[in-house]
Amino acid sequence: MSDITFNCPRCQQKFIAPGEMSGQTIACTSCNGAIELPKLTQEAEGIHDTVSPLKIVHKNRSSGERKASPKQRALLAYLGIENAEEINAQEANRLLDEYYDAAEPFRVFHLIRLLKKDRYLAWPWVRQRIRERLESWRVDRLVLHPRIYQDELFAMLEQPLRSHVRSEIVGASEKLVRERVCEVVLALSDRNPRWWQSAPFCRNSEFYELLREMYPGCCDGKKPSRKGSGAETDMPILPRQPGLRSVGRGCCVVLAAFVFVLVILAIVK
Repeated sequence: MSDITFNCPRCQQKFIAPGEMSGQTIACTSCNGAIELPKLTQEAEGIHDTVSPLKIVHKNRSSGERKASPKQRALLAYLGIENAEEINAQEANRLLDEYYDAAEPFRVFHLIRLLKKDRYLAWPWVRQRIRERLESWRVDRLVLHPRIYQDELFAMLEQPLRSHVRSEIVGASEKLVRERVCEVVLALSDRNPRWWQSAPFCRNSEFYELLREMYPGCCDGKKPSRKGSGAETDMPILPRQPGLRSVGRGCCVVLAAFVFVLVILAIVK
């Protein structure tokens, strides 16, 4: 039988239900109002024989409403919400509040609130699954959506990457600004979304190699000198002039002794 598409008469929430549910009465997941499903005609009943589960199709209820932010839509899609790209900001805030409430530790008032909103979220195994998804989202968001969460990814990697570049070169003809570091990070994420999860040395070396390809002016400085290697320093060496001798430690000792004797004589007199 073909699917049935209908709206809640109270809140105008759109639903898609299998044809076998025609004529039944269900509760709206948004406002808990009673909805009587329309009956299919005999012509429509013979179109499909597949049975699909009840689906909730979230959409903007008016063209003037502000759409949800990219981060909200990404999280809702990760949690399994269908048509997350079409959800408006108000609906996204409501859904995320419900899911975060479901992920909270078990408390009586939380359970009562969930039962009033959505009975499906009150089941223990559903709440545990939501809690696991929200926990894994902290890492998966940087892998699945590096450009949406580029600020979070950059804040985590900026300091170690800059420190590695400073350890490889001394000075450069071009300044390594934040935008260039971010572009290299995103280019690496396009190649391999999990590149930043490798060992720190491998991660930093991979960044440095791509930085040399994309912005060679930021890496054209000379390598730093190592202690004990006998490398030349940048300190200028003065030429030796005739008659100029360095004052040794012996002269300082004699001078100090002479001053001490003068002080003793002054006290005795």
